[in-house]
Amino acid sequence: MPTDGIEILNSFVAAMSRGDFDEMHALVDPHITARITNASGGYDVVEGIEPFLARIPDVTTMADSFTAAVTQAVALSGDHVLAMVEIVAERKGRSLNNFAAFVVGFNARRINDYVMVEALPAYSDEFWS
Repeated sequence: MPTDGIEILNSFVAAMSRGDFDEMHALVDPHITARITNASGGYDVVEGIEPFLARIPDVTTMADSFTAAVTQAVALSGDHVLAMVEIVAERKGRSLNNFAAFVVGFNARRINDYVMVEALPAYSDEFWS
């Protein structure tokens, strides 16, 4: 299991890219608080691991192709990491190339605080619906 914040975040995004919900589950604190961009550009607050993971598309069934990759990450003061993540997907003849900023906090080597701000929230919502 990864030990520092950047490694944990890289592992989480790699698991998301593979659609590996077991690994994502292992990397997330059961009591996570997440703020996730919604289609209108605001954010939804999600409490708990199951509601949080339910917001992540199952790319093994929903996408023809999908990659998520951390393009850069920096450790912030304390136990937080700021990262830029690129999402590239194909689905139903459409393409998505989106970026999101993640600010992620950790507790006992698990993600317990998650803020995600997408560059194209309305298109992303339309793409996945």
